[in-house]
Amino acid sequence: MRTQLPVMQILCRRLLGIGAVLLSLVVACLSGQSSTAPATTPTPASTATATPQSTTTPKTTESDDSGLETAATEAFATLQELLDELGPRESATDEESTAARYLQSNFQDLGYVTEIQEFLVEDVALAGKGLTLSTQDSPDPREFAAVPLAGSGLGDVSGVLTPVGLALPGDTPDSGLEGRIALAKRGAIRFQNKAENVFAAGAV
Repeated sequence: MRTQLPVMQILCRRLLGIGAVLLSLVVACLSGQSSTAPATTPTPASTATATPQSTTTPKTTESDDSGLETAATEAFATLQELLDELGPRESATDEESTAARYLQSNFQDLGYVTEIQEFLVEDVALAGKGLTLSTQDSPDPREFAAVPLAGSGLGDVSGVLTPVGLALPGDTPDSGLEGRIALAKRGAIRFQNKAENVFAAGAV
């Protein structure tokens, strides 16, 4: 048989239970403090009003600008050192090895683990390569230094030098370029397209 307790009795029991819980929490908190502290009689805690902390305003961009200027200065200093002290850094040269060690040292100073890997480079021997021009009016040939671009074919060729402007399809002479060497200006289209156009017209 179930009996219904009065409302006041239920509330008292609940308040006693809540009080017991709070008391146990207080005891647990006090147990973590030093045991030498003297016991004090509890006094009503004063109510504290929370005051909002001062919010920090965003920093101005001056510090960002100064950081950017510092980074730019360091970058240009590195570039200056590469250009002035190391010089041209062509593959398979001492300058390239010096540049590799320079970069490795800088990365190691930043805490990176580095390794210099060696690989083979196909060396194009330029000895004896060049451009010789002779005309009917001047029997003495003129020698010009010439360095092929990457991807150029190497070989001996002779023929009448014929200017072809930008080597556009309409720049070749109507008679064609059979047996001739086409001399093209750079610009407008890619080198490969220029070569294809003059070869299609018969240039050697």
